Amino acid sequence: MKLIYISAKFTLCLINVLILNIIIFFQKLLNKKIIIFYHPNQKLLKIHTYYIEKLFEKKNKYYVIYLHQNINFNKKSYFFVIHYFCRFIYNCNYFISNNVCDSFTPNSINIYIHHDIFDTPLEKKKKEKDLKRRLLKYDHILLASSLSKKIFVDLFGKKKGPNIEIIGYFKLDFLLNTNIGIKETSTIIIAPTDYKAFPEFSLYKDLKSIINQILKQTNLKVIFRPHPSNIGSKKVISLLDFFNTNKRVVLDTSDNYLKTYNSASLMITDISGTAYTYAFLTKKPVIFYCNFNKKFENRFLQLSYFKKRNIIGAVVRKKNFLSKFNKVLMNRKYYEKNINKIINENIEIGKTKFNLFEFIERN
Repeated sequence: MKLIYISAKFTLCLINVLILNIIIFFQKLLNKKIIIFYHPNQKLLKIHTYYIEKLFEKKNKYYVIYLHQNINFNKKSYFFVIHYFCRFIYNCNYFISNNVCDSFTPNSINIYIHHDIFDTPLEKKKKEKDLKRRLLKYDHILLASSLSKKIFVDLFGKKKGPNIEIIGYFKLDFLLNTNIGIKETSTIIIAPTDYKAFPEFSLYKDLKSIINQILKQTNLKVIFRPHPSNIGSKKVISLLDFFNTNKRVVLDTSDNYLKTYNSASLMITDISGTAYTYAFLTKKPVIFYCNFNKKFENRFLQLSYFKKRNIIGAVVRKKNFLSKFNKVLMNRKYYEKNINKIINENIEIGKTKFNLFEFIERN
């Protein structure tokens, strides 16, 4: 059965590569520039498609094709292509991704749009060398702001890396422009980072305790939003089973978190990049829960992500954290002012699409 499935995937790739080369040939006759946007991660595919499509729409000089590795995903202009087969798709002008890829279309300009708004740690130490090797295949890295630049400068060190430019953060632009009319409720959201990527920083080992404290000592509802890479994992399933009968604990796996984020009055996370996205989108504070040995944190303390935690919220290091939790909620106006200051000083809102295509025109 497994061999049949692999054979089906292989066959579909070959068919799609043939179709793509024919499409590109005819689009070139129409003087179109070809952009390939590749989604290499199956689990992250749906959380990016809705705003990435908006980023590239209504650009008549360009023909945009979306590639992915989820054989069960069907949508117009999307093609299932295992990354290895990209090397057989010809005459593309630009190959773009916002997750790191390993194979590219021949002779294209390869662009990585970093998907975090801040200088969140990229990988645990032992995997940094491999990440560096993969990123060196790109010609350009595009970032949300200068605040996210240091992590890449440090990664490449003295070795010449890809060209780095600041264009803004289109996901934030898109969400800020989307009016859904959702009012805040008596809810907090817990959104940890991918525990497989940074197990030493993960709050999962204390997650049951954190939720139990909130349920017992407040009237708040808890929305648990796991990282998309962890949905369906044993840790998530175990947690949901534990709180299965409690209606105040809700799982959120929606592709677009706009409704969830707007409804929550506060976020709890560990080191997830979504902390700053939440703060910048909603102007609400974040609690950074740290249950790890400080030696893991020391090598990251120079990053803006860590420096500004107490500016947009609070860092807590004990399981019994509700006193600080309540203090943060009572001082929301203070944190809102801080958040707006960071945005105004560092992030150009509403210009990402213009900046991207201005960059593309130059390259």
